[in-house]
Amino acid sequence: MYHIFKLTAFSLCVLSGSLTAQPFKRIDSLKQKLALAKGDDRFDVLNSLFKETNSINYNEALTYATDFDNLALTLGDSVRIVQGGRMIAYSLMDLGRNDEAVRVLTRILGIARRNSEKYPILKGQIKFILNNAGIANTYLGNYDKALEFHFQSLVIREEEGDKKSIRTALNNIGLVFYNLKDYDKAIENYLKSIEISKELDDFNGFEGVYINLGLSFGQLGAFDDAIKYYKEGFKICKDNCNDNIVKEGLEGLGYAYKGNHQLAMAKENFLKSLDISKRQNDKRYMAENLFELGKIEIELNHEELGITYLKEAESLAEAINLAEIKLSIYNQFATFYGHKQEFQKSYYYQHKYIQFKDSIYSDKLIKNLTKVQTNYDQRENLKTIAEKDQVMTLQKEVYDRLQRQYFFIITITCLVVSLAIILFYFTRRQQKVNRQLSEAKNRIENQNLILASHNKELEGKVAARTQELILTNKALRQVNDELDNFIYKTSHDIRGPLATLKGMCNVALMDIRDPLAVDYLKKLDVTADRMNTILTRLMIVNQINGSVLVPVAVNFQEILNDVFAFEQKKGLPPRFSISCEVAPDSSIISDAALVRIILENLVDNAIKFYNTSERLDPYVKVRVFKHENRLKATVEDNGIGMAYRDGKDVFQMFMRASERSEIGGIGLYLAKLASEKIGGEINLIHSDSKGSLFEVSFAQDLRDIISLRSQGEQNLIALMEKQSETSQGQTLRPTDK
Repeated sequence: MYHIFKLTAFSLCVLSGSLTAQPFKRIDSLKQKLALAKGDDRFDVLNSLFKETNSINYNEALTYATDFDNLALTLGDSVRIVQGGRMIAYSLMDLGRNDEAVRVLTRILGIARRNSEKYPILKGQIKFILNNAGIANTYLGNYDKALEFHFQSLVIREEEGDKKSIRTALNNIGLVFYNLKDYDKAIENYLKSIEISKELDDFNGFEGVYINLGLSFGQLGAFDDAIKYYKEGFKICKDNCNDNIVKEGLEGLGYAYKGNHQLAMAKENFLKSLDISKRQNDKRYMAENLFELGKIEIELNHEELGITYLKEAESLAEAINLAEIKLSIYNQFATFYGHKQEFQKSYYYQHKYIQFKDSIYSDKLIKNLTKVQTNYDQRENLKTIAEKDQVMTLQKEVYDRLQRQYFFIITITCLVVSLAIILFYFTRRQQKVNRQLSEAKNRIENQNLILASHNKELEGKVAARTQELILTNKALRQVNDELDNFIYKTSHDIRGPLATLKGMCNVALMDIRDPLAVDYLKKLDVTADRMNTILTRLMIVNQINGSVLVPVAVNFQEILNDVFAFEQKKGLPPRFSISCEVAPDSSIISDAALVRIILENLVDNAIKFYNTSERLDPYVKVRVFKHENRLKATVEDNGIGMAYRDGKDVFQMFMRASERSEIGGIGLYLAKLASEKIGGEINLIHSDSKGSLFEVSFAQDLRDIISLRSQGEQNLIALMEKQSETSQGQTLRPTDK
C-alpha cells in the first residue's frame, strides 16, 4: 500500500466545507459572477470557485488558484500571495505534481516568515505551509525532509495549545512513518490523534485517521482490525462522505479484502476507487488502484490484463514521481518476469528497483531521520528540565525577596529617624524664613500701592492715544472713500473726452493722406487706447474696493475656460499655448467675479510678457489644487521675466517690472487687491529670464472671512462709542480747582 490519507487545514476560508448538492449549478453561477467581479470581490469569487472544484476537477481548481495567485502578485498583497500559493500547492499535490508543489510551498514559506511581524495573520499560516510541505515531500520519498517539516509544524501547534491542530500534525507524522514501513510508530501517532478527538468529543472531518489506522493494521496483517477501522471511518461521515474519503476508504478496503484472500471483494473496491480517481484526474490514486488490480489479475491467471494494468500504473507513477509505488511496481515486474524465466526483463526491473531504492533509503536519509527524531525528543527533555529549573528559580526568588524585605524594613526605620531630625531642623529654620517673608510682604504691599497709582496715570494716557487712533482711522477711511469716489468720477469724466479724441483720430485717418500726419494720428489712437485701458483698470480698482462680496460655489474650470476664450479673442502671439489643470476637489465658497479678476490679470500678464525667441514655444500653465486646508492656484510661463528687488514690489500700483509694460503696472496690483478682498494671498515665487511663477492662496469659505471682518467692525464701533462716553464723562467731571 502506497498512500495514506492526509489531513490539512487551510485558513482564510480556502478549503472549508465540502461539495454538497447541485455543485455544477453553483459553479456556473460563480463563473457568471467572476466575469463581473472586480477588486476584493474577484478574490472572493476565485476562492469560492476553487473550493467548489477542488474535489471534482483538480485541473480546473488549479486554474482558479493560479488566477488568484497572479492577481495577488499584481497587487503586491503578501497575505493573498501566501493564500494563493497554498491553493496552487494543494491542487498540484492532488494532481501528483509534488515537485512543483514543494517549490511553491518553499517560496510562500519565506514570504510568510518575512512578513509575519507586519501581518500577524501570516503567523497562523506558517504551520499549515510546513504541514503541506511535509506531505508533498512524503509523496516524493524525501522522508527526512517530510518528518522535519511535520515536527516544525507540531512544535508551533503545541506552543499555540490548539488541540485540534495538534491532532492533524500527529496524523501526518504517522503518514511519514507509514511510508517508512514503521507501522507501529505510525499507529502510535494515529492513536494519539484519536485520543485528542475523544477528549474534545469532536470527530467531524476526522474520518481519514480511521482509514489511516486501517491501512496500518492491514500492513501488519491484522486485516479484520483494518476492515473495522475503515467502517468506523465511514460511520463518521455517513451519507455525506467526501469523494476523497470514499476513494481512499474503498482503496483501503481493497487492501484488507485482498489480505484476507477475498479477491472478488478486493477487486470490486479497487475498481470503485479507480473510477472516482479517474473522475477527479487523481493520478496518484489511479496508479495505486491500477497496480493492485494488476496484481489481482495476475493472481487470477489473467496475466495479459494484469500486465496492462501494471504498465499503466508504471507510466503514471513515473510521470508524477511516486516513490513507493515505483519501487513496488519495479519489484512486481522483476518477480513476474523471473517466474516467466524472462531474465533480461527481470534483471532490468531488478536493477531499476535497487538503484531507485538506494537513492531513497540512503545512509544520509537514515542519519537525517535519526537526527530529526532525536532533536524532537531532546526538545521534550529540555522542556522538562526547563520546568524543574523554573521551580528552583522561583524558590530562590522567594528567598531573595524575603532578604530584600528585611533589608528594606531596617532601611525604612533608619530613614524615619533621620527624617524626624531633619524635620526638627527645618521647622526652626522655616520660622526664621517666615519672619523674613512677612517683612518682604509689607514692602511689596507698599510698592503695589505706588504701582497702582502709576497704572491709573498710564491708563489715562492709553485712553487718550486710543481716542486719537480712532479719530485718525475714521479720517483715513473718509479719505479712502473720497479717493475712490474721485477715481470713479475722474475716470468717467476723462473717458468722455478720450472717446471724442479717439473718434476724431479715426475721422482724421479717413480724410488725411499725409504719411507723417497719419503716423502721428495712429500713435495718438494707440495712446488713447492705452489711456482707456488704464482708466478701465482704475475703475476696476474702485469696483473692487467698493464691491459687496457675494459668496458662491466657485467653478474654476468654467472661469478658466472663459478667461482663455477672452484671451484668444483678443489675439495670442504666434505658437503661444494655454493649458490648465484643475484638481477634482477644487471647490471653494468665494466671490466668483473677484476670482476671475485675479486669474484673468495673471494670465494676461503672462501673455503680455511672452518670450519672442524663435527657439522657444511660449506658454502659460494654470494649475489649481488643494494644499493642506487651503486651495491654491499657480500661473507659470516661460516669458522674459521681471527685474525686481523684492517679490512684493511687483504688486504695487504703477510698478513697471519690464520695459514692455504698456499700461503702468496695474494688472498685478488688481490681482493682489482682489485676492486680499476675498481673504487670499498672492506671491511671486520666482521670476527670471526663464519665466515667472505666481501662486495664489484662496480661503476655503469666504463667509468665514466676512463674519470675522463684520465682527472686527462691530468691535471697533463699540470701542469708539466707549471712548466717546469716557471722554464725555471726563469733560463733565468737576475738578478740584
